[in-house]
Amino acid sequence: RRPAVCHCFLPFTNVVGGLAAAIANHTPLILSRRSLNNYQTDHRLQSMLERSAMQRANAVLGNSRAVIAQLEEEGVPKEKLQLIYNGIDLDRFDIADSREAIRDAEGIPEDAFVMILVANFIPYKGHEDLFTALRSIREKLPYPWRLLCLGRTSGSYCERLRIFADNKLPDHIHFLGSRNDVPRLLKAADLAILPSHQEGFSNSLLEGMAAGLPTVTTDVGGNPEAIEDDVSGTIVQPQDPDALAKAILTLSQDLNLRHRYGEAARARIEQDYSLRSCVEAYAALYRSLDVHT
Repeated sequence: RRPAVCHCFLPFTNVVGGLAAAIANHTPLILSRRSLNNYQTDHRLQSMLERSAMQRANAVLGNSRAVIAQLEEEGVPKEKLQLIYNGIDLDRFDIADSREAIRDAEGIPEDAFVMILVANFIPYKGHEDLFTALRSIREKLPYPWRLLCLGRTSGSYCERLRIFADNKLPDHIHFLGSRNDVPRLLKAADLAILPSHQEGFSNSLLEGMAAGLPTVTTDVGGNPEAIEDDVSGTIVQPQDPDALAKAILTLSQDLNLRHRYGEAARARIEQDYSLRSCVEAYAALYRSLDVHT
């Protein structure tokens, strides 16, 4: 096909795409890192090949300053590194259905305090920390309260969480599985939570902000680049259920604070993380490397 630019995402495709670009004879090559480098512990050969490909690439992208810092530590030349944040299509969050109608359709009481976590059921996403935190404050939260968990729910980890929820937090935790109407469900919520142990730059975090929700999240990866502590949400240390519980409880009891954080979060998305600004940054990079223009 003789592409003008070869752009690869994620570690394995960085390796394969790097080889393909070399075979394609001088095709400009861009490699992207979308997560922190924790995966390298279990994929040492692949990681070595990926680092080699990055040395040959014309540009290496990260989607957060935290990712860029790790790439620099791995020896990628500074002149090759570029930061392009993920972008959110704000039109998807203009939901016609009312909050009340959405809650009614989902079987959520109109007066419930609703938290939402959008993350696949992987241990590093921190579901266990959150469930432990909620158990410690279950009697102090506004009644009735709900936690909506969205994401792929297969595997023994998810089953263990279901058992915990059924035994320790009955009727409070709703496992909704994979859904294609995340913006709609966010509109029904009062608080977004992301208790991850690691992140590159979380799209689910940006989606909660785009929906105008206050957020409690952990101080890992790109999370504090999106959420400004005590401006658009609250940032706590990872793997600390007590700190998580305290932050959730504070926001559950202060409607004005939730509104202030939510408005600041939406404004930050509009200013810094729109889909348009993301696309324009990619287009400018491609034009700068396209040997045919």
